Amino acid sequence: MRGNRRINGEIYAGPLLLAGDGQDGELCSLTRRQIENYSRRFARPELYTDEEVEDSIKIEVYVI
Repeated sequence: MRGNRRINGEIYAGPLLLAGDGQDGELCSLTRRQIENYSRRFARPELYTDEEVEDSIKIEVYVI
């Protein structure tokens, strides 16, 4: 898959899912403010070479 975003120094490839972390540890919807912030942050596409993506390959799940 093509790289689409660098977050904390790592390139993420393929679809990303951003979700909130509810009080009970379950995923929940983002707040309007979070949606606005991430929309601004990710408004412009980022381009990476295949080599950059390969160097960053790993599978992890993060809860923000």
